[in-house]
Amino acid sequence: MTREKSSVPSRRWFALAVAGLIAASAGLITLGARSIVFEARLLKKQAEERLGATADATTARLRTDLEALLDPVRRAAESWRGDLVSVRRLAESGFFYLSAEGRPAWPRPPLAAEPPPDEWAPGPFEDDLRAAEKWEFTPGRLGDAVTLYQTLLSKKPPPAVEIHVLKAVAAAHRKLQRPTEALAVYADLADRFGDRPDPAGWPLGVLARARIADVWEESGDRARARTLRAALWEDVLYQRWPMTAAAREKTLDELQARLDGADRRRAERRRVEAWRAAAARFWKTHGAEAPGWRSRWGSGRLFASAGGWVAAAPAEDGAVFGNVDLDTTAWVSDRLKNTPATWDGGGERPADGTGVTRTLWTVHPPLTLRFSAPAGDAGASLFRQRTRAFAGMIALSLVILAAALVLAARALRRESETAALKTDFVANVSHELRTPLSSIAYIGERLAAGRVRSEDERRELHDMLRLETDRLKELVDQALDFSRSLTEGKGYDFQTLDLGDLAAEALRRFEGQARARDFVIAFAPSPNPAPVRADGRAVVRAVMNLLDNALKYSGETRRGELAIVADGREAGVAVRDFGVGIADTDRERIFEKFVRLEHHMKRTRDGGVGLGLAMVKNIMDAHGGRVGLDSAPGRGSVFTLWFPREDTKA
Repeated sequence: MTREKSSVPSRRWFALAVAGLIAASAGLITLGARSIVFEARLLKKQAEERLGATADATTARLRTDLEALLDPVRRAAESWRGDLVSVRRLAESGFFYLSAEGRPAWPRPPLAAEPPPDEWAPGPFEDDLRAAEKWEFTPGRLGDAVTLYQTLLSKKPPPAVEIHVLKAVAAAHRKLQRPTEALAVYADLADRFGDRPDPAGWPLGVLARARIADVWEESGDRARARTLRAALWEDVLYQRWPMTAAAREKTLDELQARLDGADRRRAERRRVEAWRAAAARFWKTHGAEAPGWRSRWGSGRLFASAGGWVAAAPAEDGAVFGNVDLDTTAWVSDRLKNTPATWDGGGERPADGTGVTRTLWTVHPPLTLRFSAPAGDAGASLFRQRTRAFAGMIALSLVILAAALVLAARALRRESETAALKTDFVANVSHELRTPLSSIAYIGERLAAGRVRSEDERRELHDMLRLETDRLKELVDQALDFSRSLTEGKGYDFQTLDLGDLAAEALRRFEGQARARDFVIAFAPSPNPAPVRADGRAVVRAVMNLLDNALKYSGETRRGELAIVADGREAGVAVRDFGVGIADTDRERIFEKFVRLEHHMKRTRDGGVGLGLAMVKNIMDAHGGRVGLDSAPGRGSVFTLWFPREDTKA
């Protein structure tokens, strides 16, 4: 029990050591990971600063080039005064085209997609909307419906619901003869959601302005309504608004039906003449001949030597505002050939958040450029190399830690097993020593008390005393011999001896014990000498241990065999018994210290402490030999001690 208790502190120390290793490794990994994160942030910040400086310089250069390109056109525009919505919007835009027919057109936006059905779903506000709509169509409750709509707006619904409510509120104000309130709601709808399509595909900016024209017409301001409708018609015709094809055609038809045909034709003629006069004046101001005109519907187009389109936006009094249109992608690409950064015109950051954006407000719509670091950035490459190196170090540390834990666990398990075996050894030795000591004490008491009836009984007690003393001496000698065998050659007296003589000596010493147990051993010596380099006393002891095992585990078959065998460069002593045999799973265990097989212990009454075969293996290891075993359960066992032959060494 003492040894079992002594193993508990070892386990505790082992647990503490393992916990310390894990904590140290975790701390190192955490510090390394934090340093990598910090370095990554630092490198990212430095890269963004470098990229930002590059983007600022590049954008400034682009802005300067654009200003230089647009400056002559702006100087050509001496003055501008106008009140037509279409002319004002055209003049305020940065870039526009002349179409193939000579008509001014803004950069054509892509056709809008049909709005998804669920985008306009009311969601959790459906009940409130139904209640307001019910009051809206109930006689005398229209004002209450407006109040309920306004309450719904105060709950900050999503944009789709807010748009629906604003349209309903504006329509209700019109029914209640409140033009000022209706105009305010439509203006709010146009300003906040102008480019957003309604379920029919109309941009809300167009829809709201069309309804403003209707309110003006209902209020008696027909001229103002007609002017706004004409501007909307031109905007939709020149594709100023992103719309689906079906919505665009429907809008044009509706607006054109509300326009006066003569006014529309007069406006178109004035516009064509104004374009012609403004363009001629522009070219004349710059001392260049005007290019030829290709007439089609009374209009034409101009090509500029600067690589883009040149046009002039007129006012009704003939004043002009000029502009230049370019292929901005090609123009910017040409000026960013040597920029140490990649760019695109999407203007949106990628998912990883890298890159910086800059906007050119000189043009309309504003041109947004996104700059990102080139793929071969030195800082990013260095960071990747350091990250891979650190990851490799972490992996190696984890492997080493795992290997250390496995080895330590095995050592602890081995120590625990050894401690358990030592405990069994102490118990076995105590038991084996107690039996002869008890017998010796009993015999001594009888002899001392004179309780001996005859001389024959006295001789019998003396014989028993001698046997128990020999048994006790054998146990002590076995423990001492095992301790001596652990020295692995230290203290051995190696000489060249004949293996047959050593086997015969072991048999001679064992015959008395075998005869007392009615055990017969057949000896088959070798006709030829078998010289080996060995310690005679140790080899004799090893053979006697094998003979003792044969005697103990032979069962009812009271015989065994001893023979000298040879196999090439080796000579051996073979001991065979016809007993219980050994299972394959126990072949390695039987040579371990303090091991005694349970089924063997049940079949023999002979004592033992589990050191015999362990001592045999240690002796053979010290001699550079080996122990051979051929056994099967129920068929007995053959143990062979193999030694290198002296007469075959080179």
